[in-house]
Amino acid sequence: MYQHCRWYDPYPGLAFVLKLLQLMPRDQQAMMGQRLNRYLDYRSIPKQSPCQYAGHRWYDDVPVLVAGLERLKRSPQPVIHQSTDFLLKQIEENQFSVRCA
Repeated sequence: MYQHCRWYDPYPGLAFVLKLLQLMPRDQQAMMGQRLNRYLDYRSIPKQSPCQYAGHRWYDDVPVLVAGLERLKRSPQPVIHQSTDFLLKQIEENQFSVRCA
Protein backbone atom coordinates (compact mmCIF):
# COMPACT_ATOMS: atom_id res chain seq x y z
CA MET A 1 0.00 0.00 0.00
CA TYR A 2 1.29 3.46 -0.94
CA GLN A 3 2.09 5.67 2.04
CA HIS A 4 2.22 9.42 1.63
CA CYS A 5 5.58 10.86 2.62
CA ARG A 6 4.91 14.60 2.39
CA TRP A 7 1.95 16.49 3.83
CA TYR A 8 0.84 17.56 0.34
CA ASP A 9 1.03 14.13 -1.32
CA PRO A 10 -2.72 13.48 -0.83
CA TYR A 11 -3.34 16.55 -3.05
CA PRO A 12 -1.90 15.76 -6.50
CA GLY A 13 -2.72 19.22 -7.85
CA LEU A 14 -0.89 20.89 -4.98
CA ALA A 15 2.06 18.50 -5.37
CA PHE A 16 2.26 19.56 -9.05
CA VAL A 17 2.12 23.28 -8.20
CA LEU A 18 4.76 22.87 -5.51
CA LYS A 19 7.01 21.05 -7.98
CA LEU A 20 6.68 24.05 -10.31
CA LEU A 21 7.51 26.37 -7.41
CA GLN A 22 10.53 24.25 -6.56
CA LEU A 23 11.89 24.80 -10.06
CA MET A 24 11.58 28.60 -9.79
CA PRO A 25 14.39 30.92 -8.75
CA ARG A 26 14.35 31.87 -5.04
CA ASP A 27 13.13 35.43 -5.68
CA GLN A 28 10.09 34.11 -7.54
CA GLN A 29 9.47 31.54 -4.81
CA ALA A 30 9.47 34.42 -2.30
CA MET A 31 7.01 36.38 -4.44
CA MET A 32 4.70 33.37 -4.65
CA GLY A 33 5.02 32.94 -0.87
CA GLN A 34 3.91 36.54 -0.38
CA ARG A 35 0.93 36.03 -2.66
CA LEU A 36 -0.02 32.81 -0.91
CA ASN A 37 0.13 34.52 2.48
CA ARG A 38 -2.07 37.38 1.25
CA TYR A 39 -4.54 34.86 -0.15
CA LEU A 40 -4.62 32.97 3.15
CA ASP A 41 -5.11 36.28 5.00
CA TYR A 42 -8.13 36.90 2.76
CA ARG A 43 -9.40 33.41 3.60
CA SER A 44 -8.92 34.15 7.34
CA ILE A 45 -6.39 31.37 7.84
CA PRO A 46 -4.48 32.23 11.03
CA LYS A 47 -0.78 32.92 10.97
CA GLN A 48 1.47 30.38 12.62
CA SER A 49 3.95 31.11 15.36
CA PRO A 50 7.47 31.28 13.98
CA CYS A 51 9.40 28.12 14.67
CA GLN A 52 12.71 26.67 13.65
CA TYR A 53 12.89 24.28 10.73
CA ALA A 54 15.55 21.68 10.21
CA GLY A 55 16.18 22.94 6.69
CA HIS A 56 15.65 19.59 5.00
CA ARG A 57 12.73 20.67 2.83
CA TRP A 58 13.35 22.35 -0.51
CA TYR A 59 11.43 25.48 0.54
CA ASP A 60 13.07 26.01 3.95
CA ASP A 61 15.44 28.60 2.45
CA VAL A 62 12.51 30.92 1.63
CA PRO A 63 10.96 32.05 4.96
CA VAL A 64 7.90 33.71 3.44
CA LEU A 65 7.12 30.53 1.50
CA VAL A 66 7.65 28.43 4.64
CA ALA A 67 5.14 30.65 6.47
CA GLY A 68 2.55 30.29 3.71
CA LEU A 69 2.96 26.56 3.30
CA GLU A 70 2.80 25.96 7.07
CA ARG A 71 -0.49 27.90 7.14
CA LEU A 72 -1.76 25.99 4.12
CA LYS A 73 -0.77 22.69 5.72
CA ARG A 74 -3.15 23.40 8.63
CA SER A 75 -5.99 24.70 6.46
CA PRO A 76 -9.28 22.94 5.77
CA GLN A 77 -9.37 20.82 2.61
CA PRO A 78 -11.52 23.29 0.64
CA VAL A 79 -8.96 26.04 1.29
CA ILE A 80 -6.13 23.73 0.22
CA HIS A 81 -7.90 23.01 -3.07
CA GLN A 82 -8.77 26.68 -3.64
CA SER A 83 -5.21 27.73 -2.81
CA THR A 84 -3.90 25.19 -5.31
CA ASP A 85 -6.07 26.77 -8.01
CA PHE A 86 -4.97 30.24 -6.90
CA LEU A 87 -1.26 29.36 -7.07
CA LEU A 88 -1.61 27.69 -10.46
CA LYS A 89 -3.43 30.74 -11.80
CA GLN A 90 -0.67 32.99 -10.44
CA ILE A 91 1.94 30.91 -12.23
CA GLU A 92 -0.02 30.92 -15.49
CA GLU A 93 -0.92 34.63 -15.46
CA ASN A 94 2.51 35.86 -14.48
CA GLN A 95 4.42 33.40 -16.64
CA PHE A 96 6.98 32.80 -13.94
CA SER A 97 10.06 31.15 -15.32
CA VAL A 98 10.59 27.54 -14.46
CA ARG A 99 14.03 26.01 -15.00
CA CYS A 100 13.99 22.66 -16.69
CA ALA A 101 16.88 20.25 -16.66
